[in-house]
Amino acid sequence: MHKCFKIILFFLFYGTLSAQVDSIQQDTVLQSKIFVENANNTVIDQSGQEIVRYFNGDVRMYKDSVFMFCDSARMIGNNVTALGNVVFVQNDTIKIFCDSLIYKSDTEIADLYENVTLENGQERLFTEFLTYQVDQKIASYQDTALLKVDEAVLQSKKGFYAVNRKMATFFDEVIVTNKDLRLRSDSLEYLTELKRAIFVDPTRIVDNEKKIYCESGYYDFQTGNAEFIGNPQMIEKEDIALADTIRYNAVDSTLVLINNASFKKPNQLAQAKEIVYDFKTETTQLSGNASFLDGEKKTVGEVLNYNGQTKNINIKGNAIYQDGSASLSSDKLDYDENTGKGLAEGNVIYEDTSSNVIINSDILKLDEDNMVMALGEERRPYITNILENDTMYLASDTLISKDMILTDSLMQKDTFNVFYGYRKVKIFNSDMSAVCDSLSFNSQDSIFRLYDQPMVWSDSSQFSGDTILIYLKNKQINQIDIIEDGFIISELQEEIYNQIKGKKINIYFQDGQISTMDVTGSAESLYYFQDDEDAFVGINKTLCSRMTFYFEEKELEDIKFFTEPESVLTPIQEVNVLKQRLKGFNWQIDMAPINLDSLIKFD
Repeated sequence: MHKCFKIILFFLFYGTLSAQVDSIQQDTVLQSKIFVENANNTVIDQSGQEIVRYFNGDVRMYKDSVFMFCDSARMIGNNVTALGNVVFVQNDTIKIFCDSLIYKSDTEIADLYENVTLENGQERLFTEFLTYQVDQKIASYQDTALLKVDEAVLQSKKGFYAVNRKMATFFDEVIVTNKDLRLRSDSLEYLTELKRAIFVDPTRIVDNEKKIYCESGYYDFQTGNAEFIGNPQMIEKEDIALADTIRYNAVDSTLVLINNASFKKPNQLAQAKEIVYDFKTETTQLSGNASFLDGEKKTVGEVLNYNGQTKNINIKGNAIYQDGSASLSSDKLDYDENTGKGLAEGNVIYEDTSSNVIINSDILKLDEDNMVMALGEERRPYITNILENDTMYLASDTLISKDMILTDSLMQKDTFNVFYGYRKVKIFNSDMSAVCDSLSFNSQDSIFRLYDQPMVWSDSSQFSGDTILIYLKNKQINQIDIIEDGFIISELQEEIYNQIKGKKINIYFQDGQISTMDVTGSAESLYYFQDDEDAFVGINKTLCSRMTFYFEEKELEDIKFFTEPESVLTPIQEVNVLKQRLKGFNWQIDMAPINLDSLIKFD
């Protein structure tokens, strides 16, 4: 009877306790909204101020879209501590694995410990301690984590991962690796969906053989595109790229340098407002105050295109090309360094300092063997040759300049320039003007050679012959030779002329002024005598084999006749001065150029 009473009392007590436990469990679930779906064993401890529930074996819990799995768990109020093989799942997309977890339901914060792995699709975050804000889907860590996205691995000491925003932020000793790329920074943002790293602090990147530095920018691991800002620089072997902004497109293999751009290669320097370089084709485009140095060669223009494979240069807008002593400026220029061929157009100026020659033209063709041809469209091409305290201008329908190489008996090479003028050649400077149909000049001997009905005018005198040679020395006219049918006419007054003719005439200058003149071979002269008041008193006509004239400050001081001279002196009253002409007389002063405009205009 007593034993039976004890059994009945036990069941009554157990039933009461069970009812209390079910009531407590129901209240806890309602308060925390954390539901325990399964546990192999459950223990409830009511000995303290708060009820503690223990779950052991294949524990499965959930709240809204959050599911937790573990070996064992403890629940106090709205807080859960999970231990052993913990799995935390949210929306079936976010999975977190760890050894232990503390989940505070009220604040929606979960702290995860040891061997923590957060999975979001193909993304994996590894760390030893992670704080996860459930409602915001933001994970943060304070002591080293590693994020794997496809082939990219990102790690840092501190950071947070905003899953909803698809962005991870890394701080303190950030290291990123992706295939052959390695990146170091103090802080970095990573857009997980775009697979893009955004730099917000000084960053160093090694990509194959490229070394990159910047203070802000981005790198797109999916496309290979990148932008570097803040004192950026890119170094590859001996190549250095600098600019305010550097952009790189891996698909197109193009590098874009924006503002204060410079691109250095061994013995080469490209500078411009913007530079675009294609690594595949080795083409470079420079825009805005562009300049390109290649050894002794310098190229300048508003827009400059250079092909490193073909060595072709294309320049537009204030184009300048310099190679050693030669320089060329124009509105636009196409030039092939391999063949030496090129075409310059618009306001062309070609200068060779070694020969002291400047060519101006509308069009300039450059050919192999250092030959240039100048042509005109709106004006005739002309050469400017700087003389002592003066400038000589020479124009023709076509001008050609060519560098020549002479090898002596000791095999030593001497380079000199020769230029030619074809059709309607005209020359002008302050002391002299000339015309002919063709001309050549050799910088080695500094001689102008005038062919095909040449005429030269100086002061009031005209020189003509089959060929005329003009010698330069120390940038001054030193000598003039008239070969075959030489004829000199000096105008004294209108229709009154002194005249000299011979097979050859040599005129010598001193300090830029005529000093002596030799006339040889069938020499003839018709010379007017004047008194102290410059009145004409007679005419002297002389025939001999040679004559020499002596001048002082451009005035004739003396004449010497050689080898049986025949002279006839006729008083002025006995002659008609208007008819005193030697055979071959041809006064053409109207043909004499008077300024630069008269040289360059088309007839």
